[in-house]
Amino acid sequence: MHGECFGADLSNNMADLFVSPGRFFAVNELKCLMGYLLMNYDVKWPHRDFMEGGYIPPLNFYGIVAAPDENTTVMIRRRIRF
Repeated sequence: MHGECFGADLSNNMADLFVSPGRFFAVNELKCLMGYLLMNYDVKWPHRDFMEGGYIPPLNFYGIVAAPDENTTVMIRRRIRF
């Protein structure tokens, strides 16, 4: 499964190109950050219609890239550990 990770992809003739070791470090740091957030915090959209069929925040399109709106609100709460 590690061949499908962001930082471990050296397929398609990329092995002979220069690959920055900082890319692997950055990818692993982001994975650790996401794991910590998912294990220790509850994250949800603040909209009531979330339970009534789902809520998708508005997207901004820049050419072929879709990015979430900068003004989208997300509710984050630290989980209580027992």
